Amino acid sequence: MDIALYIESLKTAFLPYIKSIQSFHFYYANPLFWVFFMVLYLILEIGRSWSQGKAFFFCISIASILLATTWLEKPLIDMFTIRGYAAGVFDPFILKVASLIMISITIVYFVFVDNS
Repeated sequence: MDIALYIESLKTAFLPYIKSIQSFHFYYANPLFWVFFMVLYLILEIGRSWSQGKAFFFCISIASILLATTWLEKPLIDMFTIRGYAAGVFDPFILKVASLIMISITIVYFVFVDNS
């Protein structure tokens, strides 16, 4: 009974953070976002035997791309939206695809090119 209560309280505490990540919105105040990158850092440093600097720079690079995507989405929508029309011209999907392409390039660079 107690475990079910603890699981339910954790679910209600972290559900808004999970929903924001699912909708591709990344914020500084989201603890799950930072926990993911801390775990990724440890996996890369210990499991993949990357140096501390390489693993740290990789995690910071990916986090910066995701945070910049969230930060740029609202200003770009406002800039390309025509006033008086319900549907905007700018689709955030374009920005999300561009950020995923940048993340892919970063992963390819760190895995295959940078051998430090």
